[in-house]
Amino acid sequence: MQTVDGVITFLAGAKMTMKNRSEELVSQTIADDATYTCDGVACQASDLAVGNRIRVTVAKADRKMVVGIESLSKDKYFKSSNG
Repeated sequence: MQTVDGVITFLAGAKMTMKNRSEELVSQTIADDATYTCDGVACQASDLAVGNRIRVTVAKADRKMVVGIESLSKDKYFKSSNG
């Protein structure tokens, strides 16, 4: 699994576009069984919003398939990073 950091620019159902650290727009599909974390607490897809800073985990076999999303709206750093 690989993670990619960015900001949500579009979100509708299972379709999402994010701007990555290189300022590139990346379109992805969110897996039906994806996990969601908002500021370190389990949450739902409905808790995500355009503008949220995110770290997505993508499937090893398909880098356009998101299997996990960590979102930040209050915390400064992701729980799995030092900042």
